[in-house]
Amino acid sequence: MLCLEGKYSEVAAKLGELVTTMDRFEPKAHQLYHMYSAAFSRLCGRHSMVLQQTTTLLERAMSISHDNSLYHTEMGNQLMMQGKVSEAKKSYKTASRIDESSMLACLGGTSCLLAADSSEDAASQLDCLHERSATTSRP
Repeated sequence: MLCLEGKYSEVAAKLGELVTTMDRFEPKAHQLYHMYSAAFSRLCGRHSMVLQQTTTLLERAMSISHDNSLYHTEMGNQLMMQGKVSEAKKSYKTASRIDESSMLACLGGTSCLLAADSSEDAASQLDCLHERSATTSRP
């Protein structure tokens, strides 16, 4: 429906049904909420109604497992898709606070700096990331 036909409104409605069904039958399955959220957000072509539903799925995952860095990073990704750079930056910072070694959260924060035209800050952030990756990749 989504990939072949591009019926975003129908997909958004079906995702709403998925949220309701999961809330009823799998209310504690945070990994499942996250998995569906991430998959559909990548396929939706930044369609706002679909992203609204994927964000709802992700919020459910985060309410169950609030200290999961990956979920906060994913929220940052989805907020960036919606053009909400300052909110995305907050999500990436939260993810970095939870897991200081998260390269995905650091890269997300760097993409926020680039989106905000802070190229000098982004360059220094990239230098830090490069140094961090060099030290963590050593045996």
